[in-house]
Amino acid sequence: MEYLVRAARQHALITRSQLIAVGVSEHQIKRLLTTGRLQQVHRAVYRIGGSPATARQALLAAVLSADCSMASHRSAAELWGIGGVRSIGPEITVPGKARPRLAGVIVHRTDTVYAVDIAEIDGITTTSIPRTALDLGAVLPMDRVEWAIEDAVVRLGTQFSALRDCLDRLAARGRNGCGVLRTLLDARDPTMAAPQSELEMAIIRILRRAQVPEPERQYWLERRGASPVCLDLAWPERRFGIEADSRVWHAGRRDVQRNTEKHNTITLLGWDVLRYTWVHVHHRRAEMVAEISGFLARSERYGA
Repeated sequence: MEYLVRAARQHALITRSQLIAVGVSEHQIKRLLTTGRLQQVHRAVYRIGGSPATARQALLAAVLSADCSMASHRSAAELWGIGGVRSIGPEITVPGKARPRLAGVIVHRTDTVYAVDIAEIDGITTTSIPRTALDLGAVLPMDRVEWAIEDAVVRLGTQFSALRDCLDRLAARGRNGCGVLRTLLDARDPTMAAPQSELEMAIIRILRRAQVPEPERQYWLERRGASPVCLDLAWPERRFGIEADSRVWHAGRRDVQRNTEKHNTITLLGWDVLRYTWVHVHHRRAEMVAEISGFLARSERYGA
């Protein structure tokens, strides 16, 4: 039957309107449901009887059940495969004022959807990577969002300009997720990020206010047979340093190799290093100070 061909392209799903469009009457639909050849998933959305239930099938069923909706947030991130984000069940965004109640589905509402923010993966309408990144800021901690964006930029080639354009389009006052995305872009976008030296000085100022012993700047370490490496901030007597990371996410093989060699040298020389970004300076100061002061106190106690 024609509806089976259509369902085969939709993870074994078919909607009432699609059935009617290919000539299946209301009476026939009821009979198909009664005999188990169709199984209702949501109102007016059916699964072909005997077909296996999958996560993508459940997500598409949710999308099909609400007019013009799309997979979003964690479900969209999982579809794109960015940052190791996993959905906690079907999660969709519905434009307009409607907010359908769907069992087992997380439903978000938006009053603004642009065509550029919509994509399709495996037959499922979903938000674009930039829109997904923005939405993740409303449901995940900042470090998880940063990881997802880094993966999208480095591995999938997402452009900073696309992320910035999405933010500019959707930065209405109070829109969830915009603040997180703006913070991350201001820290990482090469057209916006402040120089390395400014980040180092910002960290030093924070440590001074917290009365943490001041570190040495640009401290060089040398190991036989390897190139010398420079720590941004260091407490040599504690064999402890800080890397102030204001650079954009590393995409080049040469950067990866250089960073690996630097890490190996630092470790083999018996040093400990923590890394901090503009996100810590602007939003996680207390956490940064607690980590640094705690490490210094421990190393002093044990005579490091």
